[in-house]
Amino acid sequence: PVALSLLPPSVAYLFDKQSTTHVYLVGTSHISAVSARDVEGVISSVQPDVVMMELCPSRYINMLARREKSLTGGVEGGAGEQQE
Repeated sequence: PVALSLLPPSVAYLFDKQSTTHVYLVGTSHISAVSARDVEGVISSVQPDVVMMELCPSRYINMLARREKSLTGGVEGGAGEQQE
């Protein structure tokens, strides 16, 4: 495990003895650049096997819409469909 003294104060550490699982929980603000840097730093330092994040439904829908727009080049109906 990574020493908590090397991680941002927004990190809580949990350990499950039965499964020997180490969990680093990073408290964030969705609109904070500091939070984004904290998360990047923890992932870089810890090198976890799994990363999970919590999103409220509206942020999740927003994220999917932006992803779809980037995949289709901003064209409604998809990149492969012909426009009339």
